[in-house]
Amino acid sequence: MGIESVVDKSTDKSSDGVHDIMCTACEMTILWMQNQLKRNKTEEQILDYVNQLCDRLPSPNGESTVECSSLSSMPNVSFTIGGKVFHLSPDQVWCSADI
Repeated sequence: MGIESVVDKSTDKSSDGVHDIMCTACEMTILWMQNQLKRNKTEEQILDYVNQLCDRLPSPNGESTVECSSLSSMPNVSFTIGGKVFHLSPDQVWCSADI
Protein backbone atom coordinates (compact mmCIF):
# COMPACT_ATOMS: atom_id res chain seq x y z
CA MET A 1 0.00 0.00 0.00
CA GLY A 2 1.60 3.24 -1.08
CA ILE A 3 0.66 6.84 -0.52
CA GLU A 4 -0.40 8.31 -3.83
CA SER A 5 -1.92 11.53 -5.00
CA VAL A 6 -5.49 11.49 -6.20
CA VAL A 7 -5.72 15.23 -6.74
CA ASP A 8 -4.46 15.10 -10.32
CA LYS A 9 -7.27 12.81 -11.44
CA SER A 10 -9.83 14.99 -13.19
CA THR A 11 -13.50 14.89 -12.36
CA ASP A 12 -16.37 16.67 -13.96
CA LYS A 13 -18.05 17.48 -10.63
CA SER A 14 -18.98 21.04 -9.81
CA SER A 15 -17.88 22.59 -6.54
CA ASP A 16 -19.89 24.33 -3.87
CA GLY A 17 -16.94 26.32 -2.49
CA VAL A 18 -16.86 24.58 0.90
CA HIS A 19 -15.29 21.45 -0.48
CA ASP A 20 -12.65 23.51 -2.33
CA ILE A 21 -11.06 24.30 1.02
CA MET A 22 -11.07 20.64 2.03
CA CYS A 23 -9.62 19.64 -1.35
CA THR A 24 -6.83 22.16 -0.91
CA ALA A 25 -6.11 20.77 2.55
CA CYS A 26 -6.05 17.24 1.12
CA GLU A 27 -3.71 18.31 -1.68
CA MET A 28 -1.36 19.92 0.83
CA THR A 29 -1.49 16.82 3.00
CA ILE A 30 -0.60 14.54 0.08
CA LEU A 31 2.35 16.76 -0.87
CA TRP A 32 3.55 16.83 2.75
CA MET A 33 3.26 13.04 2.96
CA GLN A 34 5.22 12.59 -0.26
CA ASN A 35 7.97 14.88 1.07
CA GLN A 36 8.11 12.91 4.32
CA LEU A 37 8.55 9.69 2.36
CA LYS A 38 11.46 11.31 0.50
CA ARG A 39 12.96 12.09 3.92
CA ASN A 40 12.84 8.38 4.78
CA LYS A 41 9.93 8.59 7.20
CA THR A 42 7.99 5.36 7.32
CA GLU A 43 4.44 5.17 6.06
CA GLU A 44 3.34 4.21 9.57
CA GLN A 45 4.96 7.33 11.10
CA ILE A 46 3.37 9.55 8.47
CA LEU A 47 -0.11 8.07 8.80
CA ASP A 48 0.06 8.20 12.61
CA TYR A 49 0.89 11.91 12.45
CA VAL A 50 -1.83 12.62 9.87
CA ASN A 51 -4.42 10.73 11.94
CA GLN A 52 -3.47 12.77 15.02
CA LEU A 53 -3.78 15.95 12.97
CA CYS A 54 -7.17 14.94 11.56
CA ASP A 55 -8.45 14.25 15.08
CA ARG A 56 -7.68 17.88 15.96
CA LEU A 57 -9.25 19.50 12.90
CA PRO A 58 -12.87 20.65 12.92
CA SER A 59 -15.25 18.46 10.99
CA PRO A 60 -16.26 19.75 7.55
CA ASN A 61 -19.80 18.60 8.38
CA GLY A 62 -20.01 20.85 11.44
CA GLU A 63 -20.20 18.21 14.15
CA SER A 64 -17.67 18.19 16.96
CA THR A 65 -16.63 16.10 19.92
CA VAL A 66 -15.06 16.73 23.30
CA GLU A 67 -13.52 14.47 25.89
CA CYS A 68 -16.19 13.24 28.33
CA SER A 69 -13.95 14.15 31.26
CA SER A 70 -14.02 17.82 30.23
CA LEU A 71 -17.81 18.17 29.99
CA SER A 72 -18.17 19.64 33.48
CA SER A 73 -15.94 22.57 32.53
CA MET A 74 -17.78 23.31 29.27
CA PRO A 75 -20.03 26.38 28.97
CA ASN A 76 -23.74 26.36 28.20
CA VAL A 77 -24.49 26.38 24.48
CA SER A 78 -27.47 27.98 22.75
CA PHE A 79 -28.60 27.38 19.19
CA THR A 80 -31.59 28.49 17.17
CA ILE A 81 -33.79 26.27 15.03
CA GLY A 82 -36.78 27.73 13.25
CA GLY A 83 -36.54 30.93 15.28
CA LYS A 84 -36.70 29.09 18.61
CA VAL A 85 -33.67 29.25 20.92
CA PHE A 86 -32.57 26.03 22.58
CA HIS A 87 -30.22 26.10 25.56
CA LEU A 88 -28.01 23.12 26.33
CA SER A 89 -26.01 22.75 29.52
CA PRO A 90 -23.06 20.37 29.89
CA ASP A 91 -25.08 17.98 32.06
CA GLN A 92 -27.59 17.60 29.19
CA VAL A 93 -24.93 16.40 26.77
CA TRP A 94 -24.76 12.71 25.98
CA CYS A 95 -21.36 11.13 26.54
CA SER A 96 -20.28 7.83 25.01
CA ALA A 97 -18.76 6.90 28.37
CA ASP A 98 -22.30 6.87 29.81
CA ILE A 99 -23.18 3.74 27.82
